[in-house]
Amino acid sequence: MYNLYTVTKKKTNILGLWQDENGKIFRDNIKIKSFNSVPRKDIAKLFSKGEKAVFYTSNDLKAVCVNADYSQVILPYKIELREKTLSCGYIKELLKNHNGFTIFRENDGFKIVIYKG
Repeated sequence: MYNLYTVTKKKTNILGLWQDENGKIFRDNIKIKSFNSVPRKDIAKLFSKGEKAVFYTSNDLKAVCVNADYSQVILPYKIELREKTLSCGYIKELLKNHNGFTIFRENDGFKIVIYKG
């Protein structure tokens, strides 16, 4: 199973946070769409709409970041954290240490998922 993460303007319970090489922080509402195989056509469609990188997971075990030139960065390690509340300082510290992650808002708090190379 492959899960494609896409940016949406609609508010969702999934938030993607990442920091570029200049330290600028980006925050996106994320929706996830599942596929049985690598969603090549959907990835191409996202690039045609101006996305600079596309992120998907494979069996929820590893992640792949595909850049606009179709080069790939494979992130084989997954870290999962659970928190009741989140503070700005904690989020900034996570960004400083990991550059990007996904926050899932759940009934009993937050699940933070970090994929690493």
